[in-house]
Amino acid sequence: MATIIGLLVLFGWWAAAGFMSVAQKQLLSILVSRFLIPSWLFLNAATADLSYLFIATYTVVYFLAALLLSVIVVLFNKRQSAALVLASTYSNTLYFSLPIIALVLGSSAMNYALPIIMLNTFFVLSGYELLKHRGEQQGLHLTSIHKILFNSLSHPIVLSIFLGLIANIMFSKATGLFVSIKVHTTIPVLSLALISLGVSLQAIPQKSRRIPWFAVICKLVVFPLFVFCCAYYLFELTNEIIQVVVILAASPLAINSYFFVHGNRGAKLLIGRCILLSSFLSMVSMPLWVLALKIVLL
Repeated sequence: MATIIGLLVLFGWWAAAGFMSVAQKQLLSILVSRFLIPSWLFLNAATADLSYLFIATYTVVYFLAALLLSVIVVLFNKRQSAALVLASTYSNTLYFSLPIIALVLGSSAMNYALPIIMLNTFFVLSGYELLKHRGEQQGLHLTSIHKILFNSLSHPIVLSIFLGLIANIMFSKATGLFVSIKVHTTIPVLSLALISLGVSLQAIPQKSRRIPWFAVICKLVVFPLFVFCCAYYLFELTNEIIQVVVILAASPLAINSYFFVHGNRGAKLLIGRCILLSSFLSMVSMPLWVLALKIVLL
């Protein structure tokens, strides 16, 4: 499974470098990020077992670990705290985690992933903007806070899941149709998403003053380790939930984080390098995490 994911990403990288035009790359990115993935997430939310959404413990575990790591990162480097927190905690849940969860743990595990995916983008994007304002010594007025929250809530990922949950509640009789569409579109959508990830990675500038090992290690090792410790030792969650939250945390840095830092050249170089490194290193680290979880949770 990990091999298939890697091959699809590498195919996208090769296609982007070999024969795709700039317009084709942009069209693929828009198609996947603004239509296919949000539509697929809408279907998952519309067919989710809503009883899972009321089990708040595993969501608290995930973001408690993210908060703890964020505090450590800010103490480590206050000057680049916003970009480092973003690089250390924002997981590529859509293009990387979901194929692994769906194929390894089954469709039922997706119910646990959806609330975290929705809140992940909202809280990470909001947290990044708040830290950026703090670093720039800008006052956090009511208007700026309102703008930050509105931009986060209107993000396609957040909005699509929210609308799917509404459809789940209001149109329960249409669930069978939603399930049928989801079943037939899952593999094509996720495959195209992984190819799009490879295309996007190829477009990221590869030059950087230094390799951001601190952020990459935090993303691939420290963050999932914090999540595992909180889930296993503090809250004693079930094995399936532990695997879901750790896989989500152990995923590489989300590709769309590169677009959060527009206008900041230093942050773009850092984030771009972190996306590349974490994405390729995760081809090794993720199988190791899956194997370690199976051994520990026997």
